[in-house]
Amino acid sequence: SAGTSTVNSTGAGVKAKTTITFGASNTDHPNNGENLTFVLGSTTFTIAFNATTAETAFGQSESNKLKINLSDSSTNNNTKRTGVIKTALDGIKAANNVSVTVEDNSGAADKIIIESTSTGLNTVTSDATGVTNVSSVDVAGKTTSEYATDDTIVFDFNPASDKFIRKVFNTNPTFTNTINVTS
Repeated sequence: SAGTSTVNSTGAGVKAKTTITFGASNTDHPNNGENLTFVLGSTTFTIAFNATTAETAFGQSESNKLKINLSDSSTNNNTKRTGVIKTALDGIKAANNVSVTVEDNSGAADKIIIESTSTGLNTVTSDATGVTNVSSVDVAGKTTSEYATDDTIVFDFNPASDKFIRKVFNTNPTFTNTINVTS
């Protein structure tokens, strides 16, 4: 199925993060000619899926681009593909203030997680729109000044009060959102 991209907004104190998920099975892969893009700060990077060129680092043949040969034995399944992509991301992570981790599920929905390492980097996004068997979810980060903001919340334990803890902190699970609960 074609990929999707979702952005979730979060409260202060959360670092920007994107999670890229590859296929439901180890052999589900993007199609030849499709591109996955992601932004770290103000720099856009591209992973180009193709049938001819295999690279191991961003910028080998084109600036900020990594080419993945879908038919090459080193990248012909999700486990191998995420490993090559992680290695390439490891080469750029320090200069872009991000950390990179892989959630290895033996090829079934393997994930690459890119997260900012500083509060000043509030843009870490990816776009998998139109990329077959790939999806991404972004968590919006906050600026340094937003991290420093403290809120004082007043609550009590009187169920009849407007300041009752359940009313103030919305601890009633039926009042959650569709991101967490579908109905």
